[in-house]
Amino acid sequence: MASNFQLLPTPDPNEFMFSVSVPDQKINPELFLSPEKPLLQAGVTRYKEFLWAVNGERANEKWGDYLYVSCSKAGAGFISFLFGKSKTENSKDGLGTKNKPFKVFPDTQNYTWPAVLLDLYAIETNAFPLAINNGASIVTTPRILPRYKFIPEVNYNSTIIVRQFLSPTPWSEADLTHEQPVPTDVNGSYIGVSMDFVRCLHPTVVFPEQQYTAEIIVGVGVQNPPPGRNPNKTIIPATNFIDWESFILRDTQQYVNGMWLREQVEIFPPPQPEETIQ
Repeated sequence: MASNFQLLPTPDPNEFMFSVSVPDQKINPELFLSPEKPLLQAGVTRYKEFLWAVNGERANEKWGDYLYVSCSKAGAGFISFLFGKSKTENSKDGLGTKNKPFKVFPDTQNYTWPAVLLDLYAIETNAFPLAINNGASIVTTPRILPRYKFIPEVNYNSTIIVRQFLSPTPWSEADLTHEQPVPTDVNGSYIGVSMDFVRCLHPTVVFPEQQYTAEIIVGVGVQNPPPGRNPNKTIIPATNFIDWESFILRDTQQYVNGMWLREQVEIFPPPQPEETIQ
């Protein structure tokens, strides 16, 4: 085995990495630094390949598959090469070792859970009739009133689960990207009555147009509009989440002494308060 072999700790207390120091004169720049086909590639070159190329030695089976991660100057005449334990990617049979956390623990974090609109509808009442001018006289008509059923916004010290992973190779942007709730405003009207609600999570909301003979006036509004304009109804699509549920709040990675340390935080909703109707 190469001289100056040294075990090093990692963020995972049950896993070590190691370094080997090699004299400068044993390093062939053509062999390691050739842009066409470099032997030494971070996250690719295994220790057994490195050791054979440099010293003509065979690696101990325990360390042979460890991957090269980085190098640095190690005193006069030496370069230190770092190697970390290789990890398998996801397979058809389940998670690879790269995506199995070495540490999982609970904690809490303050988070504002958005309002949730459960129901929105209109009632018609003659108790407070509306006087309108129909062009010939003043007549009365039932009054339209909006009604809402919702869970109010809540700021809560929520439970989180933290998962930590370690790998000699980084995770992709897709691995670290997760869907999170995106609340939107609800703004519409029904026969001239505003039916608006604050930014929230909500199902699909539809406001039908009572003027069935309505036609689109060309030239007013968005120019070069997308297809599918419908003058007879307003549709507000459902948000991606329509209720509180757990999700990945953040998923980050950082480079720590040649290894990639990933931390994923999943947050869980609090007990829901009583529904509000107004």
